[in-house]
Amino acid sequence: MKRTSRISLRSFVITGALACGLIIPTLTATAQSTVSQIMFQRSVDSPSPGANGIVLLKKQGAKQIFSVTVNNLPGSSFGVFYGVANSTNSPVFLISVMNRQGANNDWVLHYEAVGGAPPQLPVPDLDDLAGLYLFIAQPSDTNSIVNGVLFAQIPPLTERSAAPHFNARSPLALPAGAPPNPAEKGMIQAAFIGTRGRSLFSVRASNLSGGGSYTLLLENPPASSSFTNIGSLVLSTDTTTGTFSRDTANGETLPFELPTSQDLSGRGIQIRDAFNQLHLEGVVP
Repeated sequence: MKRTSRISLRSFVITGALACGLIIPTLTATAQSTVSQIMFQRSVDSPSPGANGIVLLKKQGAKQIFSVTVNNLPGSSFGVFYGVANSTNSPVFLISVMNRQGANNDWVLHYEAVGGAPPQLPVPDLDDLAGLYLFIAQPSDTNSIVNGVLFAQIPPLTERSAAPHFNARSPLALPAGAPPNPAEKGMIQAAFIGTRGRSLFSVRASNLSGGGSYTLLLENPPASSSFTNIGSLVLSTDTTTGTFSRDTANGETLPFELPTSQDLSGRGIQIRDAFNQLHLEGVVP
């Protein structure tokens, strides 16, 4: 009986080992991957082309990757900093100096680790970076975020298929009563592609009264009925079509330096002329 018991026990151990041998590769092959990507915005709103870049966080099983890439950034001695807010009243802290790529104005900072976040980061796990801001700045800018070159707020890590995505449009309408030009019309577009961390925001107005100048006003804060001038429409050659656009893929800055185009949703928009007449109005989708 004892011999039989030993044989049965050995069979169980061997079978268990074989089972483990089959299970482990399967788990490795299907290790969950989560990703967070967000494109930088320029701290000072300026026309493109200009500095741009992207933050990538990735967890593949036990492996964790932190990567920052910046393009078209002339100068020397840039570093990656982090902080809790995009404000000159909030301190920032250095993660590390960036590495320049060849003779081009391209810069990178790349870290990898197994079992947790790379030790150069201020958190034990990449998930803990969500909500923090990253800044690209030179040594003299560490106490004044407004002088930093680029900023981005890190979104939560998700499976790629679960990354937020929307692309919405809403029309601009004529004001009630007697509008300055009843032929005018327009459209607002707001989009966010979570798999790339890209925000787009654009406004287009057509059939405008030619020869004029037009400004775009955006409600701030939301639901306040208080509007702020965020810029002028770029007019076509015949001055009857006007556009305003921001695309973080080019490093362009969203109104009020908001983290993503999602933060614009629900805000009122107005287009006014140099005499402060209201021509078109709407709501960001």
